[in-house]
Amino acid sequence: MADKVSVVVSVEEGRLKDFPRMVQAMRRAGLQVESEMAAIGTVAGSLSEQALPRLQAIEGVAHVERTRSFHVPPPHSKVQ
Repeated sequence: MADKVSVVVSVEEGRLKDFPRMVQAMRRAGLQVESEMAAIGTVAGSLSEQALPRLQAIEGVAHVERTRSFHVPPPHSKVQ
């Protein structure tokens, strides 16, 4: 099974009027959409590593950025 990566996708400003169609194209490219922020032209979701080039190749996609995560130890952990 392919590893999933979490991403935030930015839509080109000139394509914001087509935002719903852009989101559908992202879904067809393999993006599992978790959040749509039409007002600012971004979509958050996850997809397989192998599907990244298809997502990046969609006309109107300005940028695809991998999200980063971190974990904080419990308050009484020895690490703190």
